[in-house]
Amino acid sequence: MFYKNQSDKNKLMYKRFLNAAAYIGHLNSPSSKKPLIDSRITEEIFCRSFQAIDLGRKDIAIDAHKPNDGIGIKTFIGGAQQKIAQFKSVKKYPLPTEPLQIARTISDYQRADRRLIRALHWIILAL
Repeated sequence: MFYKNQSDKNKLMYKRFLNAAAYIGHLNSPSSKKPLIDSRITEEIFCRSFQAIDLGRKDIAIDAHKPNDGIGIKTFIGGAQQKIAQFKSVKKYPLPTEPLQIARTISDYQRADRRLIRALHWIILAL
């Protein structure tokens, strides 16, 4: 929904930046048919293209913020190693060993993160 409501100029800038990043990603792995674009680069491209605040390095469920919008930017390459950066701290977020249980546990963590972000949003609005 967010993307659909953006200006054509911003959408074009976003696509051009992603294409450039994909080209560079392909140079890093020329034998692969899928270019590798670093997740931090996709977050930076999104924030620059849509004038969003970059929260990608924070330990929260959203990577970008615009008034009334918190956006999670996810990059998946189809392999076993996926970006779930906010849950890398084993001490803070213990994960089980079974794949299905890992998915369920991460979903629980993400829901709790979103509830906290919503609560903080309303607190900030009330100030």
